[in-house]
Amino acid sequence: MGVTGCAGPAVPGIVAEESPVSARVADLDVLPVRSKTWLPGYSRAAFGPAWTPGVNAGGECDTREAVLARDLIDVVRPDGYKVTRGTLISPYTGARVSFVRGAATSPAVLIDHLVSLADAWSAGANGWTPQQRERFANDPVELLMVDEASNQTKSDATTDAWLPRSPAGRCHLVTAQVTVKARYRLLVTRAERAAMRRSWPAARSRRGATTPAGRLQGWVGPRPGPATSRRCPH
Repeated sequence: MGVTGCAGPAVPGIVAEESPVSARVADLDVLPVRSKTWLPGYSRAAFGPAWTPGVNAGGECDTREAVLARDLIDVVRPDGYKVTRGTLISPYTGARVSFVRGAATSPAVLIDHLVSLADAWSAGANGWTPQQRERFANDPVELLMVDEASNQTKSDATTDAWLPRSPAGRCHLVTAQVTVKARYRLLVTRAERAAMRRSWPAARSRRGATTPAGRLQGWVGPRPGPATSRRCPH
């Protein structure tokens, strides 16, 4: 399933659950606004090792393998676990990108954190436990396979600093970002929220109320899930 209410075709994998734009507009209206754009102290290590097995995907299953299998088409998995080949329809550009596992070729398709970890740190994750940050960084709803160039140009940028060129791509990405920020109670900047609203033509005329950060006091981030010993689904 994916975003509903954006013009153009659905973007495979961009949201792992049905996410109508109308519902996300309501979420954006009540997301708390933060005054500071970036907070000091961020490091990738604060969110745990990359693609930790078992954090969200199950047991021995590497998060990257699970997202590759979800977002690519024509997937080849000789052992039923590792993806060795496939094709990405880039959600940000629409281009077809071949994925071939290997040190020189794998970087053509990379995982994007829809809400960058640096942004998440400044938006509230700095107050979470290390375990909560690790679960966030491995949540499939927060992850998307994209082409290398888009991953590098987007980097840590928030919506007001980077968006896909196509209107449909912008709509789908912003809807997914708001889904993630609402799910984890992450804050937005005023510029970020204005850019998000501009990406939804039907929402441009609505005014969103500023919700003070104190509204979410007492919420301590994602809760750890039950342990599991499952391998990746074949």
